[in-house]
Amino acid sequence: MSKLFLTLCILFSVALAAKTLRWNKETDASQVRPSERSAGILGGVDKTLVLFGGFFECFDVSTPGCEHTYFGDTWEFDTQTGLWTETTPALSPEARAFMATDNWEEDDSVVIFGGIRYNAAVTVRQFYGDIWAYSPDTNTWRLVPQNNVGPGPRMGAGIAIDGNTMYVFGGIDPTFQSHNDLWSFDLTTGLWTLITPDNTNPALPDDRYIFTFEINRPRSDTIFLHGGNFSPAGSGEQRQDSWEYNIQTNTWTEITGDFPGRIHNGAGARNKEFYLVFGDVNDDANECRTNQASGGQNPVDEVWRYAANKDTWEQLTVTGGPGDLKRVASTVLGNKLYVWGGYDFVCGEDNLGGFAVYQRDLYSLKL
Repeated sequence: MSKLFLTLCILFSVALAAKTLRWNKETDASQVRPSERSAGILGGVDKTLVLFGGFFECFDVSTPGCEHTYFGDTWEFDTQTGLWTETTPALSPEARAFMATDNWEEDDSVVIFGGIRYNAAVTVRQFYGDIWAYSPDTNTWRLVPQNNVGPGPRMGAGIAIDGNTMYVFGGIDPTFQSHNDLWSFDLTTGLWTLITPDNTNPALPDDRYIFTFEINRPRSDTIFLHGGNFSPAGSGEQRQDSWEYNIQTNTWTEITGDFPGRIHNGAGARNKEFYLVFGDVNDDANECRTNQASGGQNPVDEVWRYAANKDTWEQLTVTGGPGDLKRVASTVLGNKLYVWGGYDFVCGEDNLGGFAVYQRDLYSLKL
């Protein structure tokens, strides 16, 4: 009888796990929703998701008039009603893409840091080093003062907020140099502290930008880092390593689990275990090459989970998703990972040319 009971428990657990491994489509095409874009941000406060920025890319600089379009609009999604609403704050950050973001739970706001605007030929560039916080309760953006010198303008950096302290790692600066410095910023006093300068210490993560950088919620004791690109910009070269930063001890630990290599600009979630979702795989044989100053296009729809107690990566089978995507906006709210936007890429002949296929629906995955 006990063996039968144990077997039933195992079968029930397997069935329950299988049931949860499914994307939930939160919106449909008939609803009002943000326009097509990638490399924007998604944050969350209480029952509300916040979307800001991003851009609609030109992938062929030889086409007359083909240029990037940047967005500076702010949208809220009510997870109770399932509806998007465009808000009209009196003051907003300048339109941009590739900014870092995290949820500032102590302040009930969503924070962004840095970002960039550049033309399709990458001959004109505007880097940002400002910090903004958006409050859904008051529908306001406010500029967070910086009272001493910090890392300066960065695009593709990573931020993670613990209490009122924001940790900033890496990114790329206006000289197109990628970094591996680590800073902390007191969001209440406006003071920066350099924790670790740029260095080549093999016991620390290398320089990179556009990577996943996720704090362990709800404990907020560690920050998980994976992947990213590195200089020279536009080379398509990607990091494949994973690290964990212990906030209390100020120490980095490289994760040794065998991971098959990816991703840049996907989604990440940390909740007991670490998840990597969507993104772009560095694979010369399958990348689509375009007539622009960037690496190849190779979006994926993979979902991976790292189990620390086993020190292994596991690819999960998750149904009901939007398909291959890269440059998505994502956040964790409660026990769900939310993902919006980004694009798949359709290649032309011989993996040349092609065009992006953007998606505008919001999906959630229960963690």
